[in-house]
Amino acid sequence: PVAFWGFCFSFGVLVAWSVAAGVRLDVALALWISYLVIALALTRLVVEGGVLLVQHQWMPLGAMAQLFGSGANNWLQPQSIVPASFIQTAMIHDLRGFLLPSFVQSFKLAREEKIPLRPLLPLVMATIIVALGFSLWMRVRLGYEVGGTSLNAWSAVGGPKWPPRLSAALIENAPD
Repeated sequence: PVAFWGFCFSFGVLVAWSVAAGVRLDVALALWISYLVIALALTRLVVEGGVLLVQHQWMPLGAMAQLFGSGANNWLQPQSIVPASFIQTAMIHDLRGFLLPSFVQSFKLAREEKIPLRPLLPLVMATIIVALGFSLWMRVRLGYEVGGTSLNAWSAVGGPKWPPRLSAALIENAPD
C-alpha cells in the first residue's frame, strides 16, 4: 500500500505541477498517462529483452494533436501546447537518464539470486541519490571547466529550440 500511495501522490504532484505551469488539467492528465504508457512499455522491453537502451520515436503531444486536433478551436489549444511542449521536451523526449529499467532489473536479479528484497530498496535508493548528486556536480563542474556548449550540443544548443518549434508546428498546422 505504501508504494501505491507514493505513486498516486507523485503522479498528483506531476499533474499539479503541469497545471501550475499553464497546462489544462485534461491535457496534463493525458500527457502524463501517455508518459506512463511509454515508460512501462520501454521498461518491459529493456528488462525482458535484455536491451541496453531504447528510445521512443513519437511524442504524446503530436499523437494527441493527430487524434483530437490542435489549435484555437480544438481540444489541444495554444494555451496548453506551449507549456506542455516544454514539459514534454524536458521530461519525456530523451529517456537516457530513465532509471525505471535499472530499478526493475535490480529487483529481477535479486529475486533470481534469492536476495531479500526489502533491504535492497534502501540500497538502490541510496545508490540513485549518490549517482544523481555526483552527476549534477560533474555536469556543473565540466560546464565551467570546458564550457557548456562544447560538452553536448543537444543540451546547450539544439534542445532548447525544440519546445518553441514544436509549439509553432502544432499551432500553425492546426486544421481550420
